[in-house]
Amino acid sequence: MSIRRRRFLRAVGGVGGVVGLAGCSVSTEDGGETATPDSDSGDGSDADGGDSDGSSDDGGDGSTDSASGDEGLSEVLFGSPGAVTGQWDILQPATNTAFDIALDEINDAGGPLGAEATKELRDTAVDPQQARTVVRTLVEQDNAVAINGLFSSEIVANREWLTDQETPIVSGWPGTDALATYGGDKGTPDDLSDDEWIWRTIPGGSLTGLALAIYAWDNGFERMAVMAGQAEAQQETGSVFAEEFERLGGEIVDRVDLAQGQSSYQSQLSRVYESDFDALYVSFNFDDGATLAQDWAQGGYETPLLGNEWATGQDFLDAMEGLLEGKEIISFEQSTGGPGFDDFESSFQERAPDTTMYPWAIATYDAVNVCALALHRSGETGSIDAQRKAIERNLRKVANPDGTEVTSFGEGKDELDAGNEINYQGAANNIDFTPQGNVFGSVRITQATPDGYDTLRTISEETMRENAEQY
Repeated sequence: MSIRRRRFLRAVGGVGGVVGLAGCSVSTEDGGETATPDSDSGDGSDADGGDSDGSSDDGGDGSTDSASGDEGLSEVLFGSPGAVTGQWDILQPATNTAFDIALDEINDAGGPLGAEATKELRDTAVDPQQARTVVRTLVEQDNAVAINGLFSSEIVANREWLTDQETPIVSGWPGTDALATYGGDKGTPDDLSDDEWIWRTIPGGSLTGLALAIYAWDNGFERMAVMAGQAEAQQETGSVFAEEFERLGGEIVDRVDLAQGQSSYQSQLSRVYESDFDALYVSFNFDDGATLAQDWAQGGYETPLLGNEWATGQDFLDAMEGLLEGKEIISFEQSTGGPGFDDFESSFQERAPDTTMYPWAIATYDAVNVCALALHRSGETGSIDAQRKAIERNLRKVANPDGTEVTSFGEGKDELDAGNEINYQGAANNIDFTPQGNVFGSVRITQATPDGYDTLRTISEETMRENAEQY
């Protein structure tokens, strides 16, 4: 099959250095998406930040737990539950950098309602039970006005409990399809009774599954096989792809489950290749996905191999050294960058030139900005509880059309102070929240080569919106 390509030059730290923007299912490789007890276990380690003060909204409740009295706000604290340790700790430095860039820009512009914006970083190790302990600490002890973090597994295991905290959770991490219909304000921003308080600034995994299914069908793949890891997120991603491919008219001829941590996947490949199909889709984690791809390449299989996050990034290219020539390994990069990307990229490169700029970090930058703008629009200087509710009520009001388009907190603050409505345009994507608290973005389909990644096709945000049945 001949596919016309545009060379995509991969630069560490640039858009091409991004490991597919589905922060998504990456967070659930431990398969820990199960209910967790209420008991505290494991204290998150804190980094910078401190207690937040509060001191009236676009709908706050006026409760009186504020420490700043009637003189306005002196500080607002954003909670940062992070992967400081654990199997995803490699992703945290970029997120820390992005978070700090957002805070510095916010404070340089005078802060939300004149307050200094700070953060408290606490380690969850991407463990759902430890995440609950960390969120409780951030809410009850640190007085965070919003939570800007949490991976898919941490949210799915705790989502009803998180909703009960009535603190906005605006995360750049989760790609789980479980949030396709759970979250947001349900389109009634001034009525908190139906809010589920969970938002994400990164498109969900169901969209990447849809994008790969569109690509596969449009490129003549009529019959496909699916292999998926046993972790819940991997199973979910495999199912989403299969459902979307079948909805478009394709046929899934076989599905094989994969256990993690095996030294070889040749036997599983041999089994699935007993069927006749045009391409193989694999939903897996980084390390095991690379092992399977090595076995696939060395086994001489000729059909294209489609993958999710595991098949993107320099680590994958390094693992496949000498095995990519003449092979079609196709994956994606979620979003080609929002309107504010260039300025963010410049700041990131200046601050951390040797740090890979993962897409979840870019989405975290947007999450912090949109929360700060929501608070500033509200005018709420009362209690912490009132500030949280004010942010929740104003997230879609500062992020969605109509309003003056802005790409930074400073621009947004100036427009709001002038009495104008705003539409925040993010660095990761446009950040136009659906009633369920989701965002859309374009998806770039790429092929791994010995020299980097070739762009095969970019599926636009408009196409994604037209084809997504619920989101």
